[in-house]
Amino acid sequence: MKIVIVGAGRIGTRTAQRVARLLCKKDTLKIIDRDTVTEDSLAACPLFSKKDIGHGKAQTTAKAITSAATFKTKTKPAISWKHEHLNHANAGQLLSGATLVLDCTDNWQARETINEHGLDARLPWVYAGALDSHAMTSVILPGKTACFACWASRPKTTTSCSAIGVDEKAVVKAAKKQASQAAALIAGQTPSLAGKLWHYEAKTGKTHTRILEKTPNCTVCGKGKTLLKENKPIVCCGTGEWLFLNKTKNKRKLATATLLKKLKPLGAQLLGNAVKISRENASALVFPAGRTMVRARTERVAAALNKLIVRRL
Repeated sequence: MKIVIVGAGRIGTRTAQRVARLLCKKDTLKIIDRDTVTEDSLAACPLFSKKDIGHGKAQTTAKAITSAATFKTKTKPAISWKHEHLNHANAGQLLSGATLVLDCTDNWQARETINEHGLDARLPWVYAGALDSHAMTSVILPGKTACFACWASRPKTTTSCSAIGVDEKAVVKAAKKQASQAAALIAGQTPSLAGKLWHYEAKTGKTHTRILEKTPNCTVCGKGKTLLKENKPIVCCGTGEWLFLNKTKNKRKLATATLLKKLKPLGAQLLGNAVKISRENASALVFPAGRTMVRARTERVAAALNKLIVRRL
C-alpha cells in the first residue's frame, strides 16, 4: 500500500502515528503539509516540541514517527515527506502512485482538490475534520459513493478553529475513526463509512451516522461538472490567516538565502526553511516557491502585505 496523508496538524499527526503502526516494510507512507511548526502548534500537536519551531510540519511528523521507540526497525514502512501546498497543479505529482489518501487538511480547496483528483484516478480517500466539539469522518470511493462535492458545498464564510477552539476529544475521535477506516481499506475490506458521514459531539458523547446520496448535478461527479479555480487567497484554519499561491519570476524555487536577500528591505528574518516578515499590522511566512502565509486582521491588510512581497520575488 502507498498511503498519503495530506495535512500534519491536530488530526494529521495523530492519524499518522496510528496508520504507521498498521503498515509493514513493503508499504510506504508520505506526509504532505505546507506549514511550519509555530508556538501555537505545540499545544495542538503533542508530537511537536520547541526545538521543532520553524521546521516543516511534514518533516517533523515523519522524523518523530520514525524515531519513536515503538516503531520497530525491521518492520517499519518507508516514510517520506513533502513541504508543499497541495493544489490542482501539483496533485498529479504529489499523489502519484498512491493507493489511499487520508485527508487531514484545514481548508475546502485542498479537500476539493483531493476529491477531483481522486475521481479522475479512482483513488479512495478518507475525510476527517474537527471544529469546536464536533468531529466528522467519511470514506469516499470514487465511482461507487457520493463524492465530497455532492454533500459539502463551498462555504461562504470560514469558521476558524483557532478562533473558536477545538475540543481535544473531538480531535482524538476524528483521528481514531479515520485510522480505523484506513485499516479496513489496507486490509482489503469495505470500510463501514463508505458513502456515509459519521458525526461525533464531544459535549454529549453522542454519535450519528447518515447515508450520503449522489447529487445528479454535482459540479465534480455529476452533469454540472466544472473546474475549481484557485485564484483567490485561501482562508486557513487560523485566526486571520490567508494563503497566497504566489510564484517567483522564473517560477522556480529560490534558495532560502536568496529569498532572504530579496525580502531583506521588508525586515525579513530566517525561520527554519522559510522567511518571516513582521509588520505592525500583519506578519507573513514566505516559502522558497513564493507561497506566502499571511496573518492579519482582515483580508485587505493581508493582501496589501502580500503585494509588497510579490514585487520583490
